[in-house]
Amino acid sequence: MTDKAIALCVLSVLKNSSDKSHPLNATEISDNIARLYGLSPDRRTIYAAVETLREFDYNITKVPRGYYLYECGVDNGIVKLLLDAVNYFPFLTAAQTNTIKQTITETLPMRDKQSLPSITISNSRKALGAETLQSIAALTSAIQTKKQVSFDYLKYGYNEHTRAPELQPRAAGRITAHPYALDFFNSHYYLICYNPGHPEKPSNLRVDRMRDVTVLPDDAVRKFNKEALEKAVQHSAYGFTGDEQSVTLKVDQTGLTCVIDEFGTDLNITRFDEDHLRVVFTASTHGMVYFALQYLEHVEVIYPLPLRDEIRQMLQNNPYTK
Repeated sequence: MTDKAIALCVLSVLKNSSDKSHPLNATEISDNIARLYGLSPDRRTIYAAVETLREFDYNITKVPRGYYLYECGVDNGIVKLLLDAVNYFPFLTAAQTNTIKQTITETLPMRDKQSLPSITISNSRKALGAETLQSIAALTSAIQTKKQVSFDYLKYGYNEHTRAPELQPRAAGRITAHPYALDFFNSHYYLICYNPGHPEKPSNLRVDRMRDVTVLPDDAVRKFNKEALEKAVQHSAYGFTGDEQSVTLKVDQTGLTCVIDEFGTDLNITRFDEDHLRVVFTASTHGMVYFALQYLEHVEVIYPLPLRDEIRQMLQNNPYTK
């Protein structure tokens, strides 16, 4: 075995089994190499291998108890957060999820891999198709090169033959859009773009509903500035943007939690009565309809009046009341 091969063995052992709190002396390094690779280098060979690795800019630190490889690794809490996020993303298939999680964990030293929690709750809402990652790659390329994109935008329908829901093309045909950014909110991945079909506001289009994303040679139009885009996302509700207005709600304590979970903490809050608070903020009125109906027991729309009237009309037409 050459000295260079021994140096690689030493590097592998230090990378996977040492850190600042767990240095290894020459004997421990040799024992690990014997166990893993069936070799038995003496201490002098270990010392020489360490010096060789240092010459190649590996940051091997010598302390009284031995050596450790200093690496600017990622905290295990951050790694666990990334793994859980990938596990949660509904637009990834089960196979894609496992591949990405394996890629993340492969970058960790063995000690860190072993310290990660072994139990992960599976997500039964995983996507069935593999197109979303391809769409993300194409959209990312278009955003970087400032090009337009076109794609089929699907909706869920019912297949009479299979008796199951399926994504089906919309009657309007393909969409041509001018992409700005990709963002994850409302439990889905969205393309934030200028859609000439709805030119008055930025559009949020779900990436998992897209098929056959094509980057066009035409330059994208930058109609909205960054501030307008951020405002559209911050004030969106349930993925709906536009029609932002000041909204006043009467909420109880549970309703306040629901508002903060959906819209954040940029709220004007005052006392309404002994049991309720008045909450004022800016939001998309279209999305507010669904929010108010979802939390009907805890949230009441006070203003704007047209929004309140729209919700009242929907409640009057509610089949449960007939």
